[in-house]
Amino acid sequence: MRRREAVGKRIGRFVLWCGMLFAMSAGIIAASRLSQDSLALAIGIAIGTVVGLVPVGVGLVVLTMWMRQRERPRRKEPEAVQGPQQPVIVVQVPPVGAYQPSLPGSSWDVGQRSFEVIGEATSPVVQVSRNGRE
Repeated sequence: MRRREAVGKRIGRFVLWCGMLFAMSAGIIAASRLSQDSLALAIGIAIGTVVGLVPVGVGLVVLTMWMRQRERPRRKEPEAVQGPQQPVIVVQVPPVGAYQPSLPGSSWDVGQRSFEVIGEATSPVVQVSRNGRE
C-alpha cells in the first residue's frame, strides 16, 4: 500500500509550482515588450551571473571536502614496541688551540715524523715534532 505524503509537503510543492509558473509568465511578457538591445543585455547579465557563480560553487565544494577531511579522525597507527634505548653519548670538541695529548699506544701517537720538501735542488729532511717545532 502506498503511503500518502504529508499535507504540508503537498501544499509546499503546489506553491512552488505556482511561483515557477508566475515567474516564467512574467518573464515572457516582459521579454516580449523589450527591445532587442535591452533583451540582449538582460540575457548577457543572466549568463554572466551564472558563469561567475561556477568558481564560487567549485570553491564551496573544495572547502566542504577540506573541512570534512579535517574533521575526520586520523587513524593512529599502533606504536611499535621498542626495546631498551641505548645510552646517549655526548662528545665535546675542545676549544680551538687547546692541546690534548694522546694516550700512549694509541693509533694517533705517531711520535716523530719526517717530511721531504719537493722542488728544490737539494732536498733536506725536516724533522717536525708533534707540537709543530723543529
